[in-house]
Amino acid sequence: MDDLQVTNQINKAKIIITKHLCTEIKAEDIATQLNMSYSGFRRIFKKYTRMAPVQYIKELKNQKEKEYLTNTSLSSKEIAVEMGYDNNEYFFTAFKKKTGMAPGQYRYFIQNTSLSRKNNPV
Repeated sequence: MDDLQVTNQINKAKIIITKHLCTEIKAEDIATQLNMSYSGFRRIFKKYTRMAPVQYIKELKNQKEKEYLTNTSLSSKEIAVEMGYDNNEYFFTAFKKKTGMAPGQYRYFIQNTSLSRKNNPV
């Protein structure tokens, strides 16, 4: 596979991941959709993104969760449902493990940091 083909495959994979971010998406399924072996897909994806597909999916999911907490008034439970978690506690635990803060703490921190920046411009 030449560089252009690899780039196209990686871009297709990113599109699939983004499209299915709030559902259960497995890297093996992405490889299948791209007509690649999982090991080949994983190797190439990691080479070009510097992350394994599973890490990439988790990172994008975490960014989306942060967006919800920052830009909406949805509760943690509603965000968990939006993000496809079967259970609110799993969302809570996964978010805290990734960020070091519970979802509510993160929202409070971001909102207060934003307010202090608006009230005290540098």
